Amino acid sequence: MTVVLIGALVLSSCQKVIEVEIDEDDQVYVFEGVLKDRDSTSFFKVSKTVNIYENATHEIVSGAVITVQDENSVSYSFSEDPADPGTYINNNFAAVENMTYYLTANVEGHIITSSSFSKQKPILDSIYARPNQLDQNTPQSKWIFYHSTDRVEEENYYRLRIWINGKEPSQYFIGNDYYINGETYEAQFFTADAYPGDKIDVEMLEMDPKVYDYLYGLQNTLTTGPFSPAPANPPSNLECDIEVQGYFGVYMTQTASMIVQ
Repeated sequence: MTVVLIGALVLSSCQKVIEVEIDEDDQVYVFEGVLKDRDSTSFFKVSKTVNIYENATHEIVSGAVITVQDENSVSYSFSEDPADPGTYINNNFAAVENMTYYLTANVEGHIITSSSFSKQKPILDSIYARPNQLDQNTPQSKWIFYHSTDRVEEENYYRLRIWINGKEPSQYFIGNDYYINGETYEAQFFTADAYPGDKIDVEMLEMDPKVYDYLYGLQNTLTTGPFSPAPANPPSNLECDIEVQGYFGVYMTQTASMIVQ
C-alpha cells in the first residue's frame, strides 16, 4: 500500500544557537553529542554561555576528555579538533545498528554522562522533483519530495535534512511513525524549492525516543509566538552535577543525491 503524505513530518525554524535567560554571573554548559553510522560524521561540541553583557553568545570549551563505550565494552576516544577548538572528533568511529552507547565526558572537572540507543537504518527509497504548480515564473521552480518505507516492527523517530547546492535551509523536519507505521509513503520538503541544475542532498536520520523528545522540545521552544507561554528548555538526556543544556544522540542514516532536471 502506498500512502501519500504531504507534510507528514513537523516543519519548524531551527536556530543554530539556543538563547537562555541567565543571571549576569551564571554560566551554563552547552553540550552537543552526535554519533552516526558513517566515518568522519560523528562529533561533540562543547561550549558555555557567557556574561549577558558580552558580545559573544557562547564561549568555546577546550580540554574536555570525551569517551564513548558501547554495550560490548569497546571504548572510543574523541579528541579536540586542532582546526576547530571546542569540537571533538573520531574519524574512525561508525555506529552500528541496535547498540547502546554510553557517554562519559569530563568538562572542566564536571562529569557529564548519558546513553543513547541506535535503531535500524531508515529506508530512504528515492528523492525527486516535481514542478511547482503555483509558480508561474520562468524557469519554474520545483518541489522536492522523498519516498520512504517505514519499518512496521519498531517505533520510528525521524529527522530529514536537505541541502540545496550545499546550503541547508533554516527549517527542519522531524516526525514519528504514529500515522505511517509500516507504510510506504512520500512527503514534500516544504519551503525547499529548487531549480533546474540545482544539486540536492538529503539525509534521513533514525533516532531513539529521548533524542526525538529533545529535538521536538527544541522545535517548540524556537517556534513560540507572541502569545505563547515562556519557553522551557528542551528535555535533555544529559546528567551532570551542574546544569547542562544539549543532548547526546546516536543516528542511523541514509543519504541520497540528485541534480534537478
